[in-house]
Amino acid sequence: SNAIANGIKWPKPIVSPASSSKAISDLISRVLDGAPAASLFQVSINTDLAVNGKDVFELSNGSAPGSILISASTGVAAAWAFNYYLKYIADSS
Repeated sequence: SNAIANGIKWPKPIVSPASSSKAISDLISRVLDGAPAASLFQVSINTDLAVNGKDVFELSNGSAPGSILISASTGVAAAWAFNYYLKYIADSS
C-alpha cells in the first residue's frame, strides 16, 4: 500500500524497522567515532508515525538517564533527527 501526499504517491519503505534502527545506530556510532556517547542514542522506527505519507521524527528522553530516544517513521527520518540533534540541540548546550 502506498501513501499519497500532495497528489504524489510515495512508496512505503521496503526495509524492516529493525534493520533501519540498526543501520541508524551504526551511523551514529560512526559519526561519533565510536565514542561512548553513541550508546546514549536509542532508535525506534515506527512507520505509523508518518503523517500523510511524509517522514516524521520525534526526539525525547530515552529509558536510561541521559539517553536520547529518536522515534521516526523511517530510517531516513531517524538520520535526519540525529542530524537535527547535532546541529540544533547538542551545539546549543
